[in-house]
Amino acid sequence: MQKGNEKLYNISFYINCKANSLEELNLVSKKIESQLNGIMMIPKVPMFRMSQGLKSSIPLSINELNIKRNITTKALSAFFPFTSQFLNIDENGVLFGMNKNDVPIIRDIFTLTNPNGLTGGKAVLHEHELTYSIILDENLLPKSIVESYKIISQGILIAPEMLGLKARMKEFLDEKPKSAICFNEPSYYEIIVNGKKIVGSAQTRKKKKILQHGAVLIEIDVDKYCSLFNNYSEKSVEETRKRVTSLRQEMKKDILFEDVAEAMKFGFMKCFQAEFVTSELTDEEKGLSEKLAKDKYSSDEWNLMK
Repeated sequence: MQKGNEKLYNISFYINCKANSLEELNLVSKKIESQLNGIMMIPKVPMFRMSQGLKSSIPLSINELNIKRNITTKALSAFFPFTSQFLNIDENGVLFGMNKNDVPIIRDIFTLTNPNGLTGGKAVLHEHELTYSIILDENLLPKSIVESYKIISQGILIAPEMLGLKARMKEFLDEKPKSAICFNEPSYYEIIVNGKKIVGSAQTRKKKKILQHGAVLIEIDVDKYCSLFNNYSEKSVEETRKRVTSLRQEMKKDILFEDVAEAMKFGFMKCFQAEFVTSELTDEEKGLSEKLAKDKYSSDEWNLMK
């Protein structure tokens, strides 16, 4: 604290256990209590204050329990499951990153209560861009998500090169402050031009299939992009300008969406030694998509889910 390396936080930390029976609830509670005790955290059950406890633990921004403790930065890290030693890794799922012991953090979001997104990744403003998606059988690519990312990126890399740019894959990560803005954070094997990120991608695996999608920036309004985040400032805009770019910015001229699409198509064809066949949705598929759009994806229940 005296050296300025630590900050002091006044926090409340609540865990809401869920189960299908009282027996299962008691078991889950004891397991969590044991795990917390293992990292020197002593939990207490709010006896006779269960109603206030429930309201405090659901996303209503209400802290009716109002039990607070002062805690330093390092101790606060124990509150985040991704940095604790009892992290559970799902057999299949999305790679969120690595924990402090370099163990992959893989979670199957479809086992969670709010799986309203298919892939991971950070926040993106979809505007002047080409959005791509590719679906493959799992056995066609390495089991390692990072290695499969590399292979797909080799196809993406061909596109900016065809358009006359000198692009490369990011093979190491810089030690920079983390950001919620997707294009501020080049991940392993993502495409950069002149040291700046120009393609952002995310991947997931489900039912023995790999889905990867992403965005190739044709043009970007950095100020507008940054204004969508809570930490918007002149500094955040300048930092983002140093780390993100677009095709038009690098080529110093206008470029058509169709030209970018053809370059991406050629890149994937060359990478996977495959022919592309143009097809349209059948009437049955169109009907199903319209029904899903109306009944599911247009509902507040889906779009406001957190």
